[in-house]
Amino acid sequence: MKRINIYSVPGIAFIATIVTLFFCASVSAQERGKNIPAKLLDLKFGMPKKASVGRVHTTNYVYDDRAKVVLGEENYYRDALCEGFDLSYILVKDCYWQEPPEFKFIVKEAICIRPVLRKINFGVSKSTRGVYEGRTTGTVDWQITKNDESHDTIVIVPVQCVLTSNYFSTKAIIDSLLGESAKVLLGIDSIYEKLLPLSEGNRKQTVVTNDTIYLEKVKLPKFKSPKEFSGKINQSVVTVSHDDGFGSGFIISKEGHLLTNYHVVKDHDRVQVKLSIGITIEATVMRTNEEYDMALLILNGSEFSALSIGNSDSCYIGENVFAIGTSADMELDQTMTKGIISGRRTIEEHEYLQTDVSINRGSSGGPLVNEIGEVIGMVTAKKIGRGIEGIGFVIPVNEIITHMALDFKPASQSSQH
Repeated sequence: MKRINIYSVPGIAFIATIVTLFFCASVSAQERGKNIPAKLLDLKFGMPKKASVGRVHTTNYVYDDRAKVVLGEENYYRDALCEGFDLSYILVKDCYWQEPPEFKFIVKEAICIRPVLRKINFGVSKSTRGVYEGRTTGTVDWQITKNDESHDTIVIVPVQCVLTSNYFSTKAIIDSLLGESAKVLLGIDSIYEKLLPLSEGNRKQTVVTNDTIYLEKVKLPKFKSPKEFSGKINQSVVTVSHDDGFGSGFIISKEGHLLTNYHVVKDHDRVQVKLSIGITIEATVMRTNEEYDMALLILNGSEFSALSIGNSDSCYIGENVFAIGTSADMELDQTMTKGIISGRRTIEEHEYLQTDVSINRGSSGGPLVNEIGEVIGMVTAKKIGRGIEGIGFVIPVNEIITHMALDFKPASQSSQH
């Protein structure tokens, strides 16, 4: 059975020792780049029968049925456990009133986490103000197991805390003990590094060819003027951003599915998306294909203005096309440039449309549309910079449909699997 010493050097963890930590509140949970889906199991009292649980006011308690007066029931502490993991890299669906959008793309929880109260020693008295004052020590074993048939133990992290604050009940003391020890658990870098690989197989982010996503095909509108054409197209083009940079993207369904380049989102689970109307909302990365530089995201909301998907196999050299996206500056979003398809190229065994449309770094992930407003490709500035001026490369939309496992159906036939 593995235990981790949080005083060990990061990366040299999982050694057999008991952890002793004073002033738990000084350790805070650290933000991580990816969420790890987990089942959070109820607290378990793990003290030996008749073991001392300390003194409350003038009474000494041992662990038996009578101790429930000060310990409460094991399932009482669910809310405290959820608060302990709130805003952390551990994502617990049952802790939300509504299912988090991230769980739309998670097959199942990767791990199970159970706190076991291994030892507690109350040393408190009730003051004239009605609060419990004194010193309480406790040890919580955080047991983390695989969420599969084996339920193999991944790691057990014992955390001992010393609490000296004032509380209105002994149950509130245990609440605090669980919360503070959870912070310690979440602050250990080696725990995150060990759990992250287990979560990857439970996400629908790597495309599986038989895991097709069915989307409603957007009906192509008839534009009465060039102004109406550009205005309508721009409504569906967005700016995708995060702390490491930004790029472009375009909405392909009324439900909020949008496409961009993989190198725009990189390893981020969530990004910010600025719509054409100026508001910014959050999007979740649904799946990615790093090899082909593609990513599918989902916006929070519905009834979005979306582009109609065309057929890139029908494109011809000399055809007029338009690229829309954010230029080198985020303030220059919805920039539209015009050009032609100047060729078809195979680069490193990947197919591209070659165009003379003006393309720059911020254009990555934006759409290339034909004269009737159909998307025929996605701009990828990643393949530019070969020392050739005035040439850009675009991923054909048929390649996107194939390598992202998308299928566009009429409204009556569409449903997401």
